[in-house]
Amino acid sequence: MSQWRGRSAEEVEKFVTIPLEISMTSVQKKTNVRSITMFGLSVIKILFEDNVDDFFARQQVNNAITSVSLPEGVEAEVQPPYGPTGEIFRYIIQGKNRDTRDLLTYQDWVIRRQLLSVSGVADVVTFGGQQKIFEINVIPGLLEKIIFLRLMYISGLKKQPECWW
Repeated sequence: MSQWRGRSAEEVEKFVTIPLEISMTSVQKKTNVRSITMFGLSVIKILFEDNVDDFFARQQVNNAITSVSLPEGVEAEVQPPYGPTGEIFRYIIQGKNRDTRDLLTYQDWVIRRQLLSVSGVADVVTFGGQQKIFEINVIPGLLEKIIFLRLMYISGLKKQPECWW
């Protein structure tokens, strides 16, 4: 697995996934090499023959990785075969007439919160999409007037509490 944050799937495929796949041709006793490339992420899965020793397989892959020249800041690593740090569930959000910004917003504000509320879910990691950003432009003079008017209103209410009713 390799991350190249902020890069398109096409860039990750060209400069990370393909060179790593090519280097895996020298790995012995493999039966299949599969990969998926997404926004900022390259995942390569290598299947081995039955009864291949775990240590042998991992050593073969690590040796092949060291021969690959990857872009600056990208490191390929072999993930643990099992354990609490492994990936458990992967899903894709799609929607008609929805751009990646809408889908990522829904993921972050609805789906992520619901998944984290499930017992046993430690974290939810999101890849891809454009983040929705709210930008507030403050006009200092107008802000001062609003604050001043609000303070006057509040102080007026404190002087005449019967106005509340």
